[in-house]
Amino acid sequence: MPLSDAVYSTVGCLPEPAQILLLQAALGQGPEAATAWERWERENGLDRPDEGSYRLLPLVYRNLSRGLLRPAMEHPERHPPQRLVEEPTAVPPGAAADRGTERGRVPILVLKGAALALSVYPDAGCRPMRDIDILIPSANGRAVFRKLEAAGWRALYWRPRALGESYLRFRHAMDFEAPGGGRIDLHWHAAQPVLP
Repeated sequence: MPLSDAVYSTVGCLPEPAQILLLQAALGQGPEAATAWERWERENGLDRPDEGSYRLLPLVYRNLSRGLLRPAMEHPERHPPQRLVEEPTAVPPGAAADRGTERGRVPILVLKGAALALSVYPDAGCRPMRDIDILIPSANGRAVFRKLEAAGWRALYWRPRALGESYLRFRHAMDFEAPGGGRIDLHWHAAQPVLP
């Protein structure tokens, strides 16, 4: 049963109707997937997809390239298919986090998109990511923070010079950018702590 527009406007985590079409194109089989893609392309176009839709395009391309590819997606002058697959996945390799942790002495748990890309998606190129999210034990937060900065990684948000216990309790994560442009989101808490 389709959801009403009122439901979509109040529940922000549900896919919008256009994104549902892309999900059908990405995950469907046979003519239904091709039909969903054609309708989405006709109604929305590839010129300016929203971020959620853009993140689905590599998976759509992979699914439709199995003999269902339509001219709008395969036309190289308009939308080179390799661009849809390769550009969004420009993230550092998983070993990038290792540079700041003395070759893995600190346990690392891969979170979110990177974990899904390696375990759920048909291949990692189908899951666009801006960064790799990792979780480390909170007791190692300060040391890993310093090692990343010493290795040339730059914290993307303000932080106090002295990383006191109160800062590490107040914040749950920090985005870092490597000298070459790759990013990691270093978590020392899985979620934003709830203050008493």
